[in-house]
Amino acid sequence: MKKFLTVSFLSFLVVQSIYGQAVFTKLKDPEQIRTFTAVSEGLICGCGCHLVLSTCPHVDCPWGIPARRFIENRIREGMNRDQILEGMVKGFGEGARNDAIVQSLFEGGRDDLANKFITGFGPEVRAKNTGFSTILVVTLFGILAIGLASYWLRKRARAASVSVPGKKAELDSVLERTRDLDK
Repeated sequence: MKKFLTVSFLSFLVVQSIYGQAVFTKLKDPEQIRTFTAVSEGLICGCGCHLVLSTCPHVDCPWGIPARRFIENRIREGMNRDQILEGMVKGFGEGARNDAIVQSLFEGGRDDLANKFITGFGPEVRAKNTGFSTILVVTLFGILAIGLASYWLRKRARAASVSVPGKKAELDSVLERTRDLDK
């Protein structure tokens, strides 16, 4: 029971640390930041991590960073959460070619990603279970890590406590000779 409580508590701490982090944005207006966070929590990152965009752990994510900056630009234009999410699914149209992020993607040879902002990423870009999936992944990873660490420590302790029969007799012999020196 003690191990279960420990694992549960550690999993809770890890999950809280993920949700405690704010999605990085260059926006300053609190309402715009709330919209940005809501959109980021409603999309799956396209880099392959399969996490929600707001929790993608990659520092230099080739999909997440341009997507976040593109979303910021849509918010500055006055679009709301639903409009942006719909645009990510169905595309923002030819007008998106004028966006600085899309232009830099074309210049950098990322035509595939740039064109997706224009034509859309499809329904698979939408996050279905934002909170639950992240909590599940983190909890399972935490339980696995703690279980492996516990197994390794127990195995190591057992190996240290097992004595080899020949070594014990040799050690006793050395101790007897040492005791004779003290007399």
